[in-house]
Amino acid sequence: LPHAAASERAFILEKKDSKHRFAAYHRTGRQPKSIAFLDNERMIVPLLEDDGIDVIHVTKGFLKRLAPPKQDAKLHAFVEPLVIAASKEIWISQMSTNKVHIFSADTLEFKESISLPGRWTKVLTLDPGRGVVYASNWASQSISVIDVATRTVTGQLPTGGVPRGMLVTPDGKYMYAAQ
Repeated sequence: LPHAAASERAFILEKKDSKHRFAAYHRTGRQPKSIAFLDNERMIVPLLEDDGIDVIHVTKGFLKRLAPPKQDAKLHAFVEPLVIAASKEIWISQMSTNKVHIFSADTLEFKESISLPGRWTKVLTLDPGRGVVYASNWASQSISVIDVATRTVTGQLPTGGVPRGMLVTPDGKYMYAAQ
């Protein structure tokens, strides 16, 4: 990688006939956990061992660090992003606080936090038909149900195991949770 320090060198292996090619390398904060595209140019990257969430432009690199209030930011453990296009918001789960933090997708400013009854909150999944977000809680083996419009927790679903990824069927009749 050009411009990479010796300790950051990487080797990219590509098939000769592949149409995919390495495009760019961008730095993030400590321990990037996941990624979501905010739009065609920007990525949201929650950080497990840092004080927030990086917003990175796909060609220009680092743009901004998003962070909730300091009392939460210093506890790190930001896990999963969810971009909600209809409300123009970014929702980020934080394991160490059992909260979901909400930022404006337009201005990237912090809006508010929602405290959840579950413990070790991780994956977020939108059910647009019902207007709710499901949040998996690993340690309490449950899924919190959050009303997007009112920002209130309307339910807690026991899972009988550690909930991981979730999927709402296209017709909105079912929500599946991997355990």
